[in-house]
Amino acid sequence: MGPKGWAELLRRHGSQITELDRYRGHVEREAAGHADALRLVAAGDRVRGERTGITLEHWAYFHEVRRNAGGLDVDWERKTLISGPLLTLWLRNPPGAYIELMAIGERRELCVKCWPDGRSLLSIRAELVERLHDLPGMEGAREVRPAKPTAKSCTALAKPLEGVLPSEAAKMCGQIAAALAVP
Repeated sequence: MGPKGWAELLRRHGSQITELDRYRGHVEREAAGHADALRLVAAGDRVRGERTGITLEHWAYFHEVRRNAGGLDVDWERKTLISGPLLTLWLRNPPGAYIELMAIGERRELCVKCWPDGRSLLSIRAELVERLHDLPGMEGAREVRPAKPTAKSCTALAKPLEGVLPSEAAKMCGQIAAALAVP
């Protein structure tokens, strides 16, 4: 349940308790901030305001990518690491590859990553780079230094998302998934 649903629940049950009503007002402001963030990033604008910060902007952007991703909606995972928010799309086909939207400071990247899956990590990485290098929309993607042979995963390509609308990033994710799919 997000802030909007929580505020509605509090609205239904809190009118006799002053402190609960005060808290509901806080939750309603939070819900309005989330709605504003979603609207702004969908239009390509920056999120600014009282409690927003760049983290809310990243999560709103990732939400809009998922919302626009159509049939890719099932295997997304959200998490936060030291670098910032991450949104991972686990690809079923081919095995060993995944797409990750990464927030790093104020910027975002769309990364194609891989893990060994019983094969050489470096050979999977090379295969991904070969298959995606000329894919429309991947212009400006850079090859990331090869991983050490002992690595558990690595990035094959990283595409900066500055100036890329969430709807366009969602389309790119779909094109990457389609280009990588093994018949």
